[in-house]
Amino acid sequence: SVSTTKWIGKLLTERFGALTKQTLPFVHTGLQLEMINHECLRLHQDDFNSKLKTHDWSKDGRKYQAEEQCTPEEATSFRSITCACLWGCQTRPEELSSVISLQTKLKTPQIKDLIAINVIVKRLRKPSSKTGIFFWRLRCPLHAMAITDASGANKKSDHAVEGISLLISEDKLKKFEPDQLDYLPEAATKQLGGKCHLMLASSTKSKRVSHSTSHAETLAGARGLPMAQLLAVRFCEHELISQKQAKLSPLQLMTKQDDAEIPMPVDMGIDCMDFWELCCGYRGVPQDKSQRLAALAVREERRTHRLRRLYHIGTASMSSDMLTKTSGWDSVSLKELVTSGFWTIIGFLRVRTLFGTRPKDSPWSNQGWDD
Repeated sequence: SVSTTKWIGKLLTERFGALTKQTLPFVHTGLQLEMINHECLRLHQDDFNSKLKTHDWSKDGRKYQAEEQCTPEEATSFRSITCACLWGCQTRPEELSSVISLQTKLKTPQIKDLIAINVIVKRLRKPSSKTGIFFWRLRCPLHAMAITDASGANKKSDHAVEGISLLISEDKLKKFEPDQLDYLPEAATKQLGGKCHLMLASSTKSKRVSHSTSHAETLAGARGLPMAQLLAVRFCEHELISQKQAKLSPLQLMTKQDDAEIPMPVDMGIDCMDFWELCCGYRGVPQDKSQRLAALAVREERRTHRLRRLYHIGTASMSSDMLTKTSGWDSVSLKELVTSGFWTIIGFLRVRTLFGTRPKDSPWSNQGWDD
């Protein structure tokens, strides 16, 4: 309320002195926040990215010697430009995978790496359309969703690239009846997409070498799910405190998460059928220890009701696909998210919901639970 805002402002002024009040639009550390209309905020870095500079080549034809090692001056320029691009990708996640792949070359870059980062700078400076993170006004109830994906090994690296995107969207899919093979009806599939807040886009090289694509996808899923759960806890922290009428310690918040008492449900979407079947019990357990533990961990999240629904989504609708590849994408859903704030799902979905009945005193409704 207005009175509460004035009271907080008075306390801050008494403690820190006169404060500078910022109103929309404003800029903070290169991030610009502006109101597009009364229903949508846009977070972008247009001004910062427009000032990025490419490497100036000398006149001795160095740019035609692609396989040559960079000189110390060129290596310094490469590191500077790469780190600047990494900062500029906070609101341009579609370029994140390309920058991350070049970040592994910071120690001994080649001329071809310097050429590649110049190309990325040009794309960041002049996007084909207005881009950024769009925050549309959402109507409750809401749900958090983790979309995880992973690439395979390639000629450049034996390690897979893990892509994770965390979304918050309206929880419109209340009650549904999948068929015997767990496929969702087409009408229910359309309700899953729509306006989404992209809260995190992560593209990182896997910590270990995977024996198969299924292994890589399993590791990415086991890593992305706890991130979505933490997002739900932090998003609902104020609501939990208001219900308790007392401040909650981190240990109490973790206890509520372990007991599946967080008001915001968490869902996960993957495109690897083998990983989905492992988590749903259609298959046994993998022989590889690291993959087995990761698959059993996701199974445990489903059995303890900390993961509400596990979706198998077609690759064409995966918002994390562009986070795992530098080219040859099968999906442009992430591009749609950063240009409009909407996520469109194409094709059919398979889904498995929670095990058992609703826990006592759970803040979630009965809808969407297996009986």
